[in-house]
Amino acid sequence: MDGYTQSMNKKQRRLFDDFLKICIYATDEEFDALLGMRRIDYKMFKRLSEHLIEMSADTSFFKLYDTYPEYAKRYSKEIEGELSGITVPEITVEEEKRMGEELYEKIRKLYGNDAV
Repeated sequence: MDGYTQSMNKKQRRLFDDFLKICIYATDEEFDALLGMRRIDYKMFKRLSEHLIEMSADTSFFKLYDTYPEYAKRYSKEIEGELSGITVPEITVEEEKRMGEELYEKIRKLYGNDAV
């Protein structure tokens, strides 16, 4: 498979990775819904959203949100409501800088030094 993916550009590889994750981890019902072979209601949208996040299938996640903006808006409001009671502890400037550098390093490892 490595020979096959080596000929792909970054976008193609990202789409291919998403597809493989979905083939391996999605249920048959979820797979059919993502392919448009099954109607997606709000309950299925929520389940798919959560499972796509768990799978790190980002491209499919954003496509789902683009395809069902009314569900995306509703779900976003639900999440906002759930998060409204959470207090995030304050961090120092030094901690924020360190965390940013750690994030940038992870991004560089995944996408190359010129990514950030």
